[in-house]
Amino acid sequence: MKRTVYQDTATIPSYSSTKEKASGPGSISRTKRWWNEERHRFDVWMSEKTFSELDDGDYPKKQEVLAFTSAVPILSLEPAVLDIAETYRQNYLMP
Repeated sequence: MKRTVYQDTATIPSYSSTKEKASGPGSISRTKRWWNEERHRFDVWMSEKTFSELDDGDYPKKQEVLAFTSAVPILSLEPAVLDIAETYRQNYLMP
């Protein structure tokens, strides 16, 4: 059985980046390597919100990102998940 991975907007645009960022040397290349070589070992999902953020964003190679994420299954947003997210936001538990 494959392990499940949830992808969010913090990592997906890194796939299309052409330069390393301040997050550390090699982080972009590691992201690309994972998507190209390791992704098949996992069930990869993203939420409706993540796809919406990717679609609404303005960033380099946006169409490339949207094209390769179009095959990623989308999780629907359940009310309980929205409640948890709101609790996190109100209590500054996540940036």
